[in-house]
Amino acid sequence: MASINPEISNADLTTCPICLEQMTVPKCLPCLHSFCETCIVAYCKHFTASSGNQQTLECPVCRSVLNYPKQKGTSKTFLVSPEKWVQALPLNFLIVELLERKQFESSSKTCFSCERLGEKSEANNFCKDCGDLLCEMCTKYHHANKLTATHNIHLFTELSRDEL
Repeated sequence: MASINPEISNADLTTCPICLEQMTVPKCLPCLHSFCETCIVAYCKHFTASSGNQQTLECPVCRSVLNYPKQKGTSKTFLVSPEKWVQALPLNFLIVELLERKQFESSSKTCFSCERLGEKSEANNFCKDCGDLLCEMCTKYHHANKLTATHNIHLFTELSRDEL
């Protein structure tokens, strides 16, 4: 049985093996390797042009041979274009989720109350009742206000991403 390497980070999983950048629209080949949609289209065009073989493609990572599907026309059968073939590939939802989490964790959170007043301060609390992001000072005022004194306010570190 294959062992899982604990040294692999989310950054490794979300990096496209072709462009070596963070993936955009991660598409999954039949061999289960994932790439940016634009990168795999460009690779398909380059591979078929350089190899002269318009019917198969090799995965850039494992070199598995992949066949282009055929599309039936009115009078003859022809191969689907690389663009259409890649668009039909499934989206890698695991990588999409990792990218969304990465974006959420890296985005700076500004206090909504301060922002309404034209100020800018970093929020570290969340009011579940109002749905507001609050800085330390605004959290104190939120608790002191008669209308919002009983609201459920939590630190970001206490909440999961789904609760926000």
